[in-house]
Amino acid sequence: MSDAPLHYRTIAELARAILDHSVSPVELTRAYHERIERLNPDLNAFIAVTADAALAQAREAEAEMSYGTLRGPLHGIPLALKDIIDAEGVVTTCGASFLGENVAERDAAVWANLREAGAVLLGKTHLLEFAMGGTDKNETFGYCANPWAPGHFSGGSSTGSGAAVAAGLCAGALGTDTGGSVRQPASYCNLVGIKPTPGLLPLEGVFPLSPTLDTVGPMTRTAEDNALMLDAILGGSAFASALRGATLTGKRVGVPWRWTAEQTTPEVAAAIEEAAETFSAAGAEVAEVDLHFGHIARPYGAIAFHEGMLTHRAQGWYPDKPYGPNPRKRLDDGAATTPAEYAAALETAAELRREADAAAQGFDALLLPTQPMTAPAFGQEEVVLGGKPVNAAAARGLFNMAWNVIGWAAISTPGGFSGHGQPIGIQLAGTPGSDAALLALAHAYQQVTDWHTRRPPSE
Repeated sequence: MSDAPLHYRTIAELARAILDHSVSPVELTRAYHERIERLNPDLNAFIAVTADAALAQAREAEAEMSYGTLRGPLHGIPLALKDIIDAEGVVTTCGASFLGENVAERDAAVWANLREAGAVLLGKTHLLEFAMGGTDKNETFGYCANPWAPGHFSGGSSTGSGAAVAAGLCAGALGTDTGGSVRQPASYCNLVGIKPTPGLLPLEGVFPLSPTLDTVGPMTRTAEDNALMLDAILGGSAFASALRGATLTGKRVGVPWRWTAEQTTPEVAAAIEEAAETFSAAGAEVAEVDLHFGHIARPYGAIAFHEGMLTHRAQGWYPDKPYGPNPRKRLDDGAATTPAEYAAALETAAELRREADAAAQGFDALLLPTQPMTAPAFGQEEVVLGGKPVNAAAARGLFNMAWNVIGWAAISTPGGFSGHGQPIGIQLAGTPGSDAALLALAHAYQQVTDWHTRRPPSE
């Protein structure tokens, strides 16, 4: 068992502690709530804390265990949900000013499955309004701080889920990823976050941004914990089983060096080089792959924001509701996208997928940065990449959006730190259906590195 404080132990460690009765679900839930009360006023990771309901769920889990009912590794484990995912009886604000009374009538499918597995809901986490990134501030709920670097962004749009797990306010959390919104906070907060193959996890009860591009993914400390959450959602043990005996030996990993070298800070570029060397030293074959998604923002925007506008118009909200400036602009962009432009973007996505599939032929995964830089400061508008100033908000999607557009799976895992002590994530991307294989690679990488074991500076 790890000697880490209770709030920093992994889900796997906590599950073993609960099973051997060295900690109880009620004790664990109270420990997290005490930490939320102390740290959340500064972090702003949680929009809502469901303290009474969580304790009731923890007592239920404890009672079931005393009767010999064991639901699996998630039984009694306290988790959090991005506040765009429904939990029955709890308000789902979607980060918007006008949904303060939007009480969910039923659980989203992903949360219903986690509850069936015995998980405990600590609360709903901060997000960018309607999961539309491009900014670091929610106009209604303010900033969510990065536990590693006060005054810096924790990553959008699943900003609160990343901060909450990193700061030890919960054991794991769910986010959504339409263009990087799970992987970006995972990178900035030294976590594992997966964007699954579209369709792997159900989206019922998750308010949509873009049905074509939307995915739900866990954010955890380790690849093993990520696998445990995925197994609990899907039923079974396929992901955890895939990690057993995972190795880098004999794997083929492609690195798009030209793409990454042109659009990263020197520290991120160095982290990718070090990761490639680690893969190679552990027995993997690492080779250059010719792939570059330099203009992915255009088809991404045409698909995501046009579909988002259609959803909001169908709700009767757009254009009249009081949106914040960023979602307003993106919905307006969606309204300005013609059906012909939308259809062309879908065709471009199909062409890019064929191109990527061909480039990745014979590789188990591609290795590249999750983010081109470490977490920007609040309000930072520019970052220097490849020696050139680039809009910081646009830069955050450079290595993320492509995998949503072409329907691949991708995972971010801790891969280093900057000279100022900020986390750097590495990303593994693979063809549709490679989710378990990517998690196994991340797990094997974590067996030969210790980046994932490091914690934010003491509060």
